[in-house]
Amino acid sequence: MERNTEAFPATSCVSASHRKIVDILGIESKACNSKDIKVLPASKTPLRQVNQLCRLLKLFLRSHSGFIREDIQGYLDIFVVMTNHPNDKHEKTDEI
Repeated sequence: MERNTEAFPATSCVSASHRKIVDILGIESKACNSKDIKVLPASKTPLRQVNQLCRLLKLFLRSHSGFIREDIQGYLDIFVVMTNHPNDKHEKTDEI
C-alpha cells in the first residue's frame, strides 16, 4: 500500500497510531481546527457522522447491558453489520 504523505504534513501532530490506521485503511486524514468546529451548529460539524455513530453504538451497548466484556468484539461486529449496507435485513443475514 502506498503511503499518502500529503495527508500528514511535517508540522502535523497526528499520532503514530492514527497514521497507521489511516495507512492500513487507505483513507485520507483531514485535520480540523477544534475552535472552528465548536462554533458550528451540530448539523454542520464535519464530525456529525462520527458523533451519530458513537451515539448509536452507546445506545446499542446500553441495550445489551448484560454482555460479557470479553465478547465485546462480537457485539461490535453485529453493530457494524447493522449500520452498514445493504439496508435490507434479509440481504444482511445472507452476508453473515
